[in-house]
Amino acid sequence: MGAYVSIPECRSHYNITVNCDYFVNETFPVPTIGGLGKHEIPTDPDIAGVGVVSSFLATTSLALLLSTASVLWLMIKRRGVQKNPHKHKKRARNCNLSFSELCETLVLGCSDTQIFTGGAYALTLRYFKGCSIIAYHYNIISNLMLLTCATHLMSVTIVRNYWQWPWLGILRTLICTGVFIVTGILLANQNSRIDVPFPTAIPPRNSDTDRVFVLAACFQQGDSQLTESLTTSFSDEGSRRAFFDSSLGNRIPGWNNYLIILLLYLTAGFVDILRVFRRGSLSRPEGKRGRIVAGIRRPSVWLGFIIFSCFCLYLLGGIGVSAWTVVKSANYIFEMRAWAKRSGWLKTESGNQSAEDDATSFGQLVPIFTNVILLFT
Repeated sequence: MGAYVSIPECRSHYNITVNCDYFVNETFPVPTIGGLGKHEIPTDPDIAGVGVVSSFLATTSLALLLSTASVLWLMIKRRGVQKNPHKHKKRARNCNLSFSELCETLVLGCSDTQIFTGGAYALTLRYFKGCSIIAYHYNIISNLMLLTCATHLMSVTIVRNYWQWPWLGILRTLICTGVFIVTGILLANQNSRIDVPFPTAIPPRNSDTDRVFVLAACFQQGDSQLTESLTTSFSDEGSRRAFFDSSLGNRIPGWNNYLIILLLYLTAGFVDILRVFRRGSLSRPEGKRGRIVAGIRRPSVWLGFIIFSCFCLYLLGGIGVSAWTVVKSANYIFEMRAWAKRSGWLKTESGNQSAEDDATSFGQLVPIFTNVILLFT
């Protein structure tokens, strides 16, 4: 079962009948969505539960704070080296682990924890729940995956020792790239059908009915739209709408964030090559790489300053777009959850609370306790 499905595919391949009925206007005395009435829409705490959402948001926010601290410390340390290089060398010899290295290690730990949870969501939606997930949960999981991409971006841009163990770096890169691809598929498929647009907007506060409770398969046509969406987004005609309005025809919340994160992620690959090259020059200053780096530094002190300034802008750019993504996705998710709760369509338990408001369920405790891995980094 795929993240890109359709009504005929669900019926023919998986023997699942997708009910797209939406009877909520004044001509129907008993409103129903997909054959279900008020307080009957199934909840999914493993996706939209307060524990899951808070866990994702906390992990990405922690990575953001640590990345900011690491970059600021790098800039302060650079300024200190320029003023008193001998004092800096003495301090460096007496310290086994610098503050920036501690921050970078924790950022990498944040990325690793979300590799597991993000990968689990990707596999579940790709093979098991594509025909049964409603648009409301689809929208939330898309933004959770976007938060995961932001965390991975900070890890590859900030962490200098990302490739300290090459085999582990390759494994992380392969999994992270897979998460990026799946996230792009999830977002792009929200523009799958123009005749029946995917309901991505947060409904008005005074409304208690919306198509977000219809099955997501009703708004998809069965093919991945990622390649076509990326081509349109980087074309002369479509780039302005994609980057400034997050639109490909249907407005996709977070699509412009995804495009910028993807560009920075690809840039990070090139920067990592330069980092490996520079690290090799430091270990063997008399070697070929050492002579090349020395030749670049020799012409002017200002050249080194310009290179360092560009590098800092690159780091701050990754932090900036990640911060923007955290604020935007968190606001979208919590507003969507709040509306869904007010609407009265979700199945409730005792106390008029749905399972998504209880963080003690097994599916929510797993990602919460997964964050404990950070203590062992």
